[in-house]
Amino acid sequence: MEVLDFVFWFRQLLGFSIGLGAGLLGLTGMYVIIGFWAAMFILSNLYTSKVLNVSEEDFTNAELTIEGMPNSFGIFLVSTHTLSLPPLPNSLRLVSAADLDCLLLLHVSGASQFELILR
Repeated sequence: MEVLDFVFWFRQLLGFSIGLGAGLLGLTGMYVIIGFWAAMFILSNLYTSKVLNVSEEDFTNAELTIEGMPNSFGIFLVSTHTLSLPPLPNSLRLVSAADLDCLLLLHVSGASQFELILR
């Protein structure tokens, strides 16, 4: 694998890890996103310079700086918001196939799904 592949996958792992931590701790808001970008740039630069022993001058047009950043940010957002969602109340869950059949039967007979949940 070449250097950019290592940087790409390191950033994906880092984005997921930071998102997992923020989601489990229930952190939200602009400060979490700013913290993500700061951690991403600092830890990525440390990884490339200390672990991979690569300098920024070896790549053109900030290629090393932006490699995998949008993907990592997407993974961060998805993992953060997926973990911070509250669980559904029991009244909104379909727990068995019989409930699903009942839902389909009421929908066909003219009752809406919303009415089934309230009953």
